[in-house]
Amino acid sequence: MKTIAIAAAFLVAASGAAAQPMIGVIDSTADRIMLYNATDGSLVNADWFYLLVEPQTPKAIVDVGDEIWVNDQLRDKISRISKDLTNPQLLGEIVGGLDNMRGMAKVGNKVYVANAGSNNGAPGESVIIIDIATATIESSFPVTDPFDVVALPSGNILVNDIDNDAVHEYTAAGVFVGTVIDSDGINSFDFPQQMALRANGDLLINGFTSPTGIFNYSEGLLTNSWLSTDAGRGVIELGNGNILFTGGSNGGVFVLDPNTGSMTPVGPASTGVSGQYAGLIDFGGGGGCPVCAADYDQSGGVDGDDITAFFNDWQAGAPCGDVDGSGGVDGDDIPFFFERWQAGGCN
Repeated sequence: MKTIAIAAAFLVAASGAAAQPMIGVIDSTADRIMLYNATDGSLVNADWFYLLVEPQTPKAIVDVGDEIWVNDQLRDKISRISKDLTNPQLLGEIVGGLDNMRGMAKVGNKVYVANAGSNNGAPGESVIIIDIATATIESSFPVTDPFDVVALPSGNILVNDIDNDAVHEYTAAGVFVGTVIDSDGINSFDFPQQMALRANGDLLINGFTSPTGIFNYSEGLLTNSWLSTDAGRGVIELGNGNILFTGGSNGGVFVLDPNTGSMTPVGPASTGVSGQYAGLIDFGGGGGCPVCAADYDQSGGVDGDDITAFFNDWQAGAPCGDVDGSGGVDGDDIPFFFERWQAGGCN
């Protein structure tokens, strides 16, 4: 009975928390990372992490497995942040060989960075490839004035081009495949910023200058658009099919319902926030599932943090939440976890 009571109490508490994964959104006014619910776009934590080391224009965010990387367009550095939902820490920075960075994407065990400048030994307009394990630059290849990179299921990448209002496809090795989208800058996007794949394979593009808005492409063809009054920057599809996007001139973060065209501010305010890029973050972690369910966060001790970590995964249906090894995440995992947690271990 005690186990059931504890479990019930934590289920009530956890019901108000966001399920995982979440969406991290960069606010370059307050130099912070805000967290949003990945399913409906509701604000979870406006103050999850502040970039306090001489921030200038933090731009893009990417989940690289065990860490979260955020680049700074003007500071020319990439911050490496621990993937800790309750106590994130700055782990270090990637410095040198980078200048005027824009978007980033994880492709396998590499991060591909859209780079435009040639200061600091950077290669100019190019895509720079960084090895995740060593956090060092591995190589680069030339492109035309890129603002974002998107990984394709095929292993190739898409790179946009603000000089020609276009999107080009390359192999992971940097070999040009072809131009997949060529906008006239009038009937479709002008100055593309973030791009994002939808669940159905379509491509979303947020346009920064008039006509500002979100543009939907299917197999290279414009199939829909939703114009806004904001200078568009970030974009990502939510789990419910709506679209979270950010802007700069009016500031803020918004949710677009593609069926009705309605655009709803989702805080922390519709003005005063300079939204940059958005990225999906899996707080389930990349270090593997715990061997002992009681020490769920693998900290070396059994405490309240293990309960939080377990329920985060259990709510999200993450594989590690299947602590009883039944092959699925369900109600039986809760008493299994608490029996071991109350015992203080698994021995």
